[in-house]
Amino acid sequence: MSGFVGLNNVFFGNLTVKNNPDAPAKGQKLHFQSEKPIADTIAFGKKRLRNHAYTSDQNNLMSALKQIALKLGLPCFYTGERFNKPGMFELKLDYLPTIEHIIPFSEKATARLKNVKDVNSLKNLVLVGSEINGQRNKKSLKRFYRENPEFLENGRKALKQYQKINTPEGALFDGSPPIRGKKWVRGIKKVLNAELGYMAFTGNKVQTEDNISFAKNHRPKTKYIILSFDKLRQIALEMGLPCFYTGERFNPNHKATVEHLIPRSKKNKARKAGKLERINAPENIVPAGAQVNSTRSSIPLNIWYEQHPEYLEKSRAALAEYEKIQTPKFNGKRWAGGVKKLLNNELGYVAFTGNKEKQDESISFGIGKYTNQRMQALRTIAVKMSLPCIYTGKKFGKDLKPTIEHLLPKSAKTDATNYGLRHINVIGNWTLAESKINGARNSMPLSEWYEKHPECLEKSKEALAEYEKVDLPEVGVNGYEWVRRIKRTLNKQLGYLAFTANKNSNV
Repeated sequence: MSGFVGLNNVFFGNLTVKNNPDAPAKGQKLHFQSEKPIADTIAFGKKRLRNHAYTSDQNNLMSALKQIALKLGLPCFYTGERFNKPGMFELKLDYLPTIEHIIPFSEKATARLKNVKDVNSLKNLVLVGSEINGQRNKKSLKRFYRENPEFLENGRKALKQYQKINTPEGALFDGSPPIRGKKWVRGIKKVLNAELGYMAFTGNKVQTEDNISFAKNHRPKTKYIILSFDKLRQIALEMGLPCFYTGERFNPNHKATVEHLIPRSKKNKARKAGKLERINAPENIVPAGAQVNSTRSSIPLNIWYEQHPEYLEKSRAALAEYEKIQTPKFNGKRWAGGVKKLLNNELGYVAFTGNKEKQDESISFGIGKYTNQRMQALRTIAVKMSLPCIYTGKKFGKDLKPTIEHLLPKSAKTDATNYGLRHINVIGNWTLAESKINGARNSMPLSEWYEKHPECLEKSKEALAEYEKVDLPEVGVNGYEWVRRIKRTLNKQLGYLAFTANKNSNV
């Protein structure tokens, strides 16, 4: 022991730390039992390791699960091996439980898409050994089960043991939460089925083992649509389905390729916006010819259909045929319904509707019925409220009629997404201008227009202040929201904050 103290003196005797009032004075011994641990006062460039910032309730929950696993000798969710904690002098090795997140903690941002509000909630937690926990790491559950198919049956057996748990609040330690096994297992099964894409773990006790299996090619009859790329190409070829865009029938000489409606390059944005859980979801893939597929590439759908308006009708006709597909393992009507919903969300209006009776009334493309109605409503309000022209400041009325001015010109519609616009005809790209001024600007970039006419900049700011006071129920926004979107479009085009949302700013 004296040797250890000597080492302490050698390594830590004269250690001081700058800019730390709690550090020992020069020459003072720094013992391991000091009030401030070394880790708090000395850093070597690397940040201290932190846990996943669990709350006290989450820590209590996880501690309770581990204690229950040891007391009841529960099985590991993957291997089925029982947890135990032998005495100090027993020869048997211990097997301690750790907490496994079904949806990994690294995917907490996308957990909400799978109906899991918090990755640390009880239904996302199971008990596994530390070694197997490290083996899975961040692998998806489906991939992990494919690599270890024997774990699936062990998981089902483990859940049967978990169901027997019934622990009241405070039974294990002060603050321990109540754990009802049946409720816990029911939540786990929902998460597992959603992760695997089919009912591998079912809550229906009547369902037989024949309907519950994990195999790569097994497609049980469930509410989930399982559509692989190979399956889609095979169905398109065997049934002679039409290309989604051109309408040409597929045959051995004209083979189908898989077209992603939301391009794969946009998958991260799509997931964050909540449009898609995964980019290869059935509602996001349709069959298309190789040439038209490569031509579209990653062009947004709204721009693609504006460039090729003839494809819109072909797409509707193709979906009508897709709905007729009905096989024991595939439901075409459900697939086409999901595709239609995604298309309508992407285009911003009901271009593809499931209601055939309202088809002619409600389906339009480009500057169609709905867009024209909003433009007309905006022009009517401008005359009624005597709103000013965005460039000259003149008030509109019976003698001076307003026109819709596109801040980003219609000729630059292909660049709309670069300026944060979904498409060219959105409210954030519309302002009001005299027809003469509107024609004078034509397709001139805004930065160039304001350089030639610097007096228009101040007039525009004054006009926007007037627009803020207007209510626009017919257009679908209030004045404040309209102006906020206009300012964002203006600032992005000018490249600086000429129009700021902060009224106190004089930028």
